[in-house]
Amino acid sequence: MPPEQAVIASALDLFWQKGYADTSMAEIVAATGLNRYAIYSTFGSKRELFLAALDAYFVEGCERFEPVILDQSTPAIDRLRQSMVLSIEMMDQKPNGCFMCHVAVELAAEDPKIAEAVSSYFNRIVDMIEIMMRDLAEEGRLNPNLSPRQAAQLVFDTKLSMGVHGKAGTGRDRLEAIAATMIAAVSTPSQTARVQ
Repeated sequence: MPPEQAVIASALDLFWQKGYADTSMAEIVAATGLNRYAIYSTFGSKRELFLAALDAYFVEGCERFEPVILDQSTPAIDRLRQSMVLSIEMMDQKPNGCFMCHVAVELAAEDPKIAEAVSSYFNRIVDMIEIMMRDLAEEGRLNPNLSPRQAAQLVFDTKLSMGVHGKAGTGRDRLEAIAATMIAAVSTPSQTARVQ
């Protein structure tokens, strides 16, 4: 991993655990092994480092989910199930919940640039999920009461909800039940909603 990416990854872990306000520059210095001058000369400020960490989180998520969500060689209902399994596995690996959810709650209301970044990321994720929902509709498996966009928003909102549950320590069984309920809501009645 290039040095700058390693610094961002270390900062991301700190921000994810403690939040932006409670993460000090001294802690960033200790975690990254760089002195303050090196951090400021590379990133400009704690806030800019935070935005770089937020972007890295988004990119990492896209790299994890895009191959599953956009794989048109697999039925969309199976891709939807697998994307939910990936979300649950991610929460098993990182029990701090969804980093972007925390950012939206902690900072979006008071920092327009962060609010804009979060909104942009959220919209791009919904756009990606909508492609999968359009495929689900073409396969005749989308709930006819929902447009692909509405279904995509519901999938995304469920993922956000699961991120909050993950932060609260909700067990895997409950997360799977939440995902199964969402799948049942967006798909036709003939589709099984299990998530495993």
